[in-house]
Amino acid sequence: MKSVKLITMLFVLIYGSGLWVTANGQEKTKSAETKWYTLEEAQKLAAESDQDKLIMLFVEAEWCGICKEMHKRVFPEADVAALMNSGFLPVTLDLDSREPVTYFDTELTERELARKLNVQATPTTIFIDRSGEALANHRGWLDTDDLTALLTFMHSEKFGEIDFDEFRDKF
Repeated sequence: MKSVKLITMLFVLIYGSGLWVTANGQEKTKSAETKWYTLEEAQKLAAESDQDKLIMLFVEAEWCGICKEMHKRVFPEADVAALMNSGFLPVTLDLDSREPVTYFDTELTERELARKLNVQATPTTIFIDRSGEALANHRGWLDTDDLTALLTFMHSEKFGEIDFDEFRDKF
């Protein structure tokens, strides 16, 4: 009976703290909610904010399995969600959609915007400043560690001085 109580207490402590340990002994945090905005909301917030939040445009497609996996496994991670919510204005854009959007006073469809931003594959992650300038993009899968590093890089003083791979290797 004591062992059952001890195991139950340990479970409650670990679960309640938001800390999990994976099979290989690495710590893993519980999932969290990333706040997603419409493109119009993000542009408005970026323009009005005194903070230097970038719009993080995640270009995906309904048929993209990698995109779905990132929504399922990467974006909900507590560290990723915290970085995205605090330093960025995350937006999803459907590569194939003919839904209208306004991109810095230009009316077009999501599909046309993806073409304008030179998206050639999904997923593609694009960082846009408050004036509409695309500062950087990354094509393809990003696991939790890579996305965390990329988000950190985009807000570091090293952005613009070195490339992402060099940043990731050194920092």
